[in-house]
Amino acid sequence: MPASVAVTAATKIPWRQILVYLPDVAKAAKGIWKTFDSKPKPAPIDPHASASAQIKSIAERIQALETHQENESEVVVRIAEQLEGIALGLKETAAQQAVTLKLAVGSSVLAVFALVVALAT
Repeated sequence: MPASVAVTAATKIPWRQILVYLPDVAKAAKGIWKTFDSKPKPAPIDPHASASAQIKSIAERIQALETHQENESEVVVRIAEQLEGIALGLKETAAQQAVTLKLAVGSSVLAVFALVVALAT
């Protein structure tokens, strides 16, 4: 039973849309990884340093956090755009399935009508 559920679920996934957006997702993931990998690690704050040196170090850390936050918000925007594309793909797939279902029902009704006519004559 679980295998049939998995097959049913797999057939409802819009694989074409996913394949269209997959390169964008991979590119964004590589960009995120490069950002984290190449980013220099902040130096620890020396508790024995002067107050101005500690303030400068804290200001640098805050600047780094703000830059990181901007990068994260950019990634979130990209993810939202990709999810929007997938949602549109799902809507399109649902519309196509509705049309297919209507055609199947119409064909079935026509086939039953043809069978009745054929048996009546």
